[in-house]
Amino acid sequence: MNITNLIINAANVAPFTNKSSNAKRNAQENLDGRTHYADEETLKYFKARIVSAAADQNGLFFKMVESVAVDYDNTRRGFRVIVFDLFGHVVYRPSFDECTSTKAAAVKLWMKSEKIDPATYYRADLKHRANRLTNQAEAMREAAAMLEEVNA
Repeated sequence: MNITNLIINAANVAPFTNKSSNAKRNAQENLDGRTHYADEETLKYFKARIVSAAADQNGLFFKMVESVAVDYDNTRRGFRVIVFDLFGHVVYRPSFDECTSTKAAAVKLWMKSEKIDPATYYRADLKHRANRLTNQAEAMREAAAMLEEVNA
């Protein structure tokens, strides 16, 4: 079994795919149900435009470039790459101060950054999620036992 299948089966989520040649539509369809980042209302609020979007690393991550207002008055815009994991969490996003003046510069900044190793990233994330679910299951068992005493 390859790493992509191992991760998506364990996480019980679909991998990202390229669903449209339109960047905004591609981002919205891939991120729907995972995050509100690409929703119309969110884009409008942040005065953001999605200029490119694609599945990355065999669908384990989703990478997009956005043009965003870097000040409240929208007098200055910047570009930045944003990367999401399978659950819709941002794993890479420069701050507004780190936005670049062009899409090409934003991609260049991303290429210089420390790359996200899928095995390392998802190993830690899946362990964290498993621990949280174990703790939640134990709390549910305890609550169920206490409820049995209430009805006894």
